[in-house]
Amino acid sequence: MSRLSDALAVVVGLVLWGMATVAMAVPRIAVVDFDAHQYAGDLPGAQLADYVVDELVGLQVFEVIEREKLASIQNELNFGASGFVDVKSAAKLRRLLGATHLMTGRVISVEREDSSFDGYGVRGTNVAWSISVSVRIFEVESGRIVYSDRARARWVARNTHGYASSTTTPYDRLAEETAIAVVGGIRQSPFGRTLGSGAIDQSDAGRVSVSISSEPPGADIEVDGVFIGNTNGEFDLDSGVRIVRISRGNAKPWEKRVDVRPGLRINAAASDVYKRQAGSRNRSPEPGAHARG
Repeated sequence: MSRLSDALAVVVGLVLWGMATVAMAVPRIAVVDFDAHQYAGDLPGAQLADYVVDELVGLQVFEVIEREKLASIQNELNFGASGFVDVKSAAKLRRLLGATHLMTGRVISVEREDSSFDGYGVRGTNVAWSISVSVRIFEVESGRIVYSDRARARWVARNTHGYASSTTTPYDRLAEETAIAVVGGIRQSPFGRTLGSGAIDQSDAGRVSVSISSEPPGADIEVDGVFIGNTNGEFDLDSGVRIVRISRGNAKPWEKRVDVRPGLRINAAASDVYKRQAGSRNRSPEPGAHARG
């Protein structure tokens, strides 16, 4: 009887251990090249996927599979940008890479809008780029769509009296802003929150109060591409690495990747573009900013 009781205890223990292991399993996601259609010449689908992978790592709810590993077996698998995964391919993807999820993306549109401004003795042009992408995440084993969304991103290049606000190409910035918007949408979705609640250990999880100010005050604040209010004040932000952007009028925006943690204070000082340009051939120093915590 004693041996039987011991055996039952062992069996129950193994079952409970197995259930805990399944509950604690970290979802592993593979990101395939985005389908860029006619925009692929300027905005390669591989570039978009690479930026998304970088942002997914910071999300901390997936174990992200290296894209090089996916590329090495992609020809063997029967799936493309549509995200279709047949039973045999799904089994291979799970066996070879341990993937539980697959992300696909498709560029819907890329638009450019030119405008000019003339005021306060300043002439210049704005070129606004906007992009819309469709994103889906599939469960590898079942082929079921567990997340679907359309992400939009925008970036404005300003040129005042020959002074350009950025030296990078618009497509590089669009790819970066798109990745931030895509992963930001996942983070705020019920799907992302469900994963974040128990998929992995998040020692830094939670909301953190951060002081954000600017000189002068009243600047717009965006975190991960989402407007949250105006300086100066205290704001509750999700902990971890975030993209904080502070902008005001024609000033050159202050934008940095910031590790949000308790005690963080952000102070951005910026001068209006026309103040830095008008009335003098010698440009003032670039606007400075600092984040401390």
